[in-house]
Amino acid sequence: MSLPASLEHGPEYQPQKRLLTPLLPKRTYPIPSPTDRAEYPEKHASLFNRTFFWWVISNLNVGYFRTLTENDLYQLSDNYKVEPAVEKFERYFQEHLRISREKNPDKADEPLQGYSRWRIIYVVILTFKKECALSMIFACINATILGVTPIISKGLTNYVEQKVVKHTLVGPGLGWAFGFAGSVLIASISINQFLYLAFTVGVQIKAVLTDAILRKAFKLSPEARNKFPNSKITSIISTDLNRIQVATVDLPFLFVIPIPLIITLVFLIVNLRVSAVIGVACLIVFFVFTTFAAAKLYSYRSSLSELTDARVSITSEVIHTLKMIKLYSWEIPYLSNVIKARSQEIKVLLKIQTLRNILEAVSLCLSGLASMFTFVILFVIDGATKSAAVTFSALSAFEILAGSLVFVPQGIARGADLLMGLKRVFEFLLAEESDDIPPNYYFHEDKLNAVTLDNASFEWENFAEGEEEPFKLSEINLKIQKGEFIIISGSIGSGKSSLLNAMSGAMKCTSGFVNVDGALAFCDQPWVQNTTIKENILFGSKFDAERYDKVVFACALQGDFDNFPGGDLTEVGERGITLSGGQKARINLARAVYVESDIVMLDDVLSAVDAKVGKHIVNHCFMDLLKGKTIILATHQLALADSASRTVFLNSNNTISVGTKEELLNSNFQFKKLLSFSQHEESEEVEPEDREELETIFDSDEDFGEEYIVGTVNDEAKGKIVEDEEMAVNGVKFSIYKQYVKYGAEMGIFLYFLIFTFLVVVTGFLLVFGNTWLSFWVTDKFYRSSGFYIGLYVLFNIMLVLSVATLFILIATLCSQSSKNLNIAAIDKLLHTPMAFLDITPIGRVLNRFTKDTDALDNEISEMYKYMVYSVWNLGGTVVLVVIYLPVIIAALPIIALAFLFLVNYYIASTRQIKRIESIKRSYLFTNINESLGGMSTIKFYKSQERFISVNKKLINGMNEASILNYANQCWLALGLEMLSLVITLLVSLLCVTEAFHISAASVGLLINYTATMSSNASLLIRMYSRLENAMNSTERICEYANDLPQEADYTIQATQPPASWPSGGLIEFKHVSMSYRPGLPLVLKDINFTTAPGEKIGICGRTGAGKSSITTALYRLSELDLGEIYIDGVDISKIGLKDLRSHLSIIPQDPVLFNGSIRKNLDPFDEYSDDKIWDALRRSGLIMDEQLAEVKEQLSEIDQLHKFHIKQEVVDSGSNFSLGEKQLIAFARALLRDTKILIMDEATSLVDYQTDSKIQQTIANEFAHCTILCIAHRLKTIVNYDRILTLDKGEVSAIDTPFNLYNDETSLFRQLCEKSGINARDFASKLIEYDLSESKETTP
Repeated sequence: MSLPASLEHGPEYQPQKRLLTPLLPKRTYPIPSPTDRAEYPEKHASLFNRTFFWWVISNLNVGYFRTLTENDLYQLSDNYKVEPAVEKFERYFQEHLRISREKNPDKADEPLQGYSRWRIIYVVILTFKKECALSMIFACINATILGVTPIISKGLTNYVEQKVVKHTLVGPGLGWAFGFAGSVLIASISINQFLYLAFTVGVQIKAVLTDAILRKAFKLSPEARNKFPNSKITSIISTDLNRIQVATVDLPFLFVIPIPLIITLVFLIVNLRVSAVIGVACLIVFFVFTTFAAAKLYSYRSSLSELTDARVSITSEVIHTLKMIKLYSWEIPYLSNVIKARSQEIKVLLKIQTLRNILEAVSLCLSGLASMFTFVILFVIDGATKSAAVTFSALSAFEILAGSLVFVPQGIARGADLLMGLKRVFEFLLAEESDDIPPNYYFHEDKLNAVTLDNASFEWENFAEGEEEPFKLSEINLKIQKGEFIIISGSIGSGKSSLLNAMSGAMKCTSGFVNVDGALAFCDQPWVQNTTIKENILFGSKFDAERYDKVVFACALQGDFDNFPGGDLTEVGERGITLSGGQKARINLARAVYVESDIVMLDDVLSAVDAKVGKHIVNHCFMDLLKGKTIILATHQLALADSASRTVFLNSNNTISVGTKEELLNSNFQFKKLLSFSQHEESEEVEPEDREELETIFDSDEDFGEEYIVGTVNDEAKGKIVEDEEMAVNGVKFSIYKQYVKYGAEMGIFLYFLIFTFLVVVTGFLLVFGNTWLSFWVTDKFYRSSGFYIGLYVLFNIMLVLSVATLFILIATLCSQSSKNLNIAAIDKLLHTPMAFLDITPIGRVLNRFTKDTDALDNEISEMYKYMVYSVWNLGGTVVLVVIYLPVIIAALPIIALAFLFLVNYYIASTRQIKRIESIKRSYLFTNINESLGGMSTIKFYKSQERFISVNKKLINGMNEASILNYANQCWLALGLEMLSLVITLLVSLLCVTEAFHISAASVGLLINYTATMSSNASLLIRMYSRLENAMNSTERICEYANDLPQEADYTIQATQPPASWPSGGLIEFKHVSMSYRPGLPLVLKDINFTTAPGEKIGICGRTGAGKSSITTALYRLSELDLGEIYIDGVDISKIGLKDLRSHLSIIPQDPVLFNGSIRKNLDPFDEYSDDKIWDALRRSGLIMDEQLAEVKEQLSEIDQLHKFHIKQEVVDSGSNFSLGEKQLIAFARALLRDTKILIMDEATSLVDYQTDSKIQQTIANEFAHCTILCIAHRLKTIVNYDRILTLDKGEVSAIDTPFNLYNDETSLFRQLCEKSGINARDFASKLIEYDLSESKETTP
């Protein structure tokens, strides 16, 4: 997949030409190695450097001359690392749980839900008490300086007023001027120190809670796992923790606001007396209004969190099941679901934004409103205005009050976010935990038995109301001796996997007891980590070369290593995408064998391997390498009974029979029937290849000492499969901003720009001219009546409120609509991207676009946009006023502007790249979290929780290296800009007190009033711009998906759309078909030619890597052909839309996928079929027996225990409450429901027992008699009586003929496969051999 030229990969040296590069000496900064990285310099920096953040300059220098890499970031010092903070948090958390138990002794033995959900706030504060205290000290200093500013302003203005009359000395005036500038300097230093400390605390809180949530996830009980599925855990980490982090910066302002409030209120009452009460009343009314608004915001935010969870859940489902969605052509219905969920979410978000914007508009204009009422009432009482010094110092006081209150709505909103986020986190952390040792499980020493089940009964816990009674195993008595090889067998749904889970402790023991003596390894459903094959096998164990080689050979993996590009250092890719089903199974087996446990439990590890590989594993792994170990294998291959010490057979009544093969044949009729049937089936089970042309080549008679082991070249570079995440360099392009506006401006960019510009100009004018008009009133500039001045003054203030509110709502609407439409566009493109994209892209990376990046668009960009506009208003207006009243200042402005430009340019060069590195590192973190949640059962069985948690901590620290440094850079810039603003403030003050220009005291008051806020406005402007550009990285990443994601061919093509009845016959033609999965990969199909007759049944077989499943890929156009054509009923499928093609095909896939929701949703997610048709599909698939159907239909979820396959029965955790065989039967019911002319069966019965396989084949013969069937064979017996057999070898057609003709050719590959499977000439005598087998109840968890 090609990437845009602007996207770079890897830590390559990339020199950059910046704006000021020609003026600076040329320097070269080598990229340090990971071990040579510099330590975080803050701790050892001088007082000056720490005060003004000049310790970041070394990193800024590097970033200005070349593109920064992750190795350029400072290593975190211990005070910022997550490990010490986690230790403190856990200590305080456990202490408060202990206190809660002591206060509630009656709940001491109950789950933790009974304790206060808000206590975590106190725990968090205690964890970071020093940092919180120091940040609050700086906040208090800043608030105090802010409060006394009107006093200093009054003194300065009063001096100018007196100087005109008394000609006083200049000394006091200089004192007031420098005092005024000094107060601004202290305020700037204190606010930036506070912001930096608050941000670092927020980052650390997020880090600690991320670690706590992952730790807790490993401990959840089954009920808690049901309450907190993976999607909800991911949502808490990605959304709630981010909001908590943001709130830690804004919320503290609420606690220090009383300081400037008290100081300024006293000042106003002293100077304005009774009329000041009017302004105070204005503030009180506003507070009351914000109190009610806060409650409403909290309610909205609670609703929004639920809607966000729902949207993230749907998105996660799309990402995880994209292949299934494509196979069933469900792209449009799924997109509709996403649009619906996203629209509901944005609807609530817009309500929040509208209410918040009204609050913010009133807050920003509050000083004008309060002063307006105050001065008008004052005029009514006194009949005249106050002096300029009193008037403008009072105005300054009102502005400080309002300026403080600007943060009230934001603080309240952030507080609501914080409380809601912490509530959700605490609910999770207090969720019920599983016992370290489950009830009725013991680990006592037993000299004879490895596993003992004494009158033990088990059940799967059920938490959904109305569900079927949970599956149970009743009164099991079983003793497995040390060193025995035990197989567990039975029909599908009999509980083979459940018995293994019962022995391992995963299934609840309700009575009796279980005793296990020895270390246990459990090889459950195949799960692989997105790392190298070698790391998947070692899984944290110490590498022992000799043992490793033995395990690789015993598990028949060496031949695969020889064919992988990087040997055992080949990456397996996301979800093991580069591996076949058999390879995944053998890697999981190798992992279980390598750990050298005393007891090895294996769940159907041989179902996905062929007879030759299976024989090798039995001989060299079970009988040799694991000799002396206790082996417990769940399997439907009863042929292994001859090799096993004993067989445990699960009966239809949930009991067991135990004995040797001969004993069970004599005592158990069900076992005898199932065994007699299985003896008619081949023992070979051809391993399904998946994505590469890979062939296992080995001789099962070779041994460990042969050259077999040493031939592989392990090359990590060649084995790299997953591509590095793309990372743009330099600034966010203008095109990204344009696209952002385009997606949000539904009225059109031009019209939106006109309205926006008009509102900005009007609002800017009103913001400045309102107070200028006040100065005109004070000096009676136009010699008019007071009513004239009052009327216009009131009009300007009212219009200002309306224009600010309108502008803010316009911005919020644009941002919300843009976020909504970009998210939907990105999902739309993702639904239509080729599967090859997900093969090389980790799910965590994709999910990050729709969680963290989308949250930035939803909640951050509009806020930054608004405050940028607000800062521009104030700065622009101040500069204009200063130039009008003090023209000489123009001489200094160019120098200050150049310095301003230098600082901003120097800062942005580094910070934008650091933010991108942070985004990449966040993707790594989310990938690890998703991987940990997805493989939790495997991780827990191998006791690797701490290893995964340790990796998570390392990734958190890596992300925080970028986050904290980025914010320190922001503070460096803010202080630099504030120093420049301070120069203007000082110049204006000196010019006023020295009377360099003859201006009135009212004008001096006006200028002092505005210049006093220049530093804070300049800092706010650049901080908001920097954060906006950083947040626009999220837009850039989503725009990449919305616009640049590679796409499949056209979904619909009207010009070539086939008729609705197509295909009417089902004739399939492959003409010289050649195909590879991605450009650059070898061909997996090579010049394939064959034709099927309408309604013909074609069996497809071949060795591993032969290209069997690739036939399906080609037919569904999951990968486009390199050469050749495929025709269905004479239609070239490459000429029609993908929807028209895929919607007219049916498939029963090898790996069945179930969705969370009802059985009905899984069969018909979008209500395309009636209930009667769905009931009929369930009946025909054998999931519900004919005689049960009427009774099952009558069941009501409110009062009855539903049948396991009732259409209202819930599928939980992607089908964990169904066995693999039952999942395949549900997939079979899907195919029956679609009722198309062509059916593809891709290893469709690989996970069911022989009896169920026979029933499926019988159903196929009856229900699909009119269909063309392509059956990729797992068991040759199922296809020997098909019309013809297509034999593939290394991607080429080896032969295609009738089964009997191929069998009669002694040189054919089919003959060889038949001989290995024990198939002889009499097996070709009839279409199907039917057996009178007793029906058994098929239930399992």
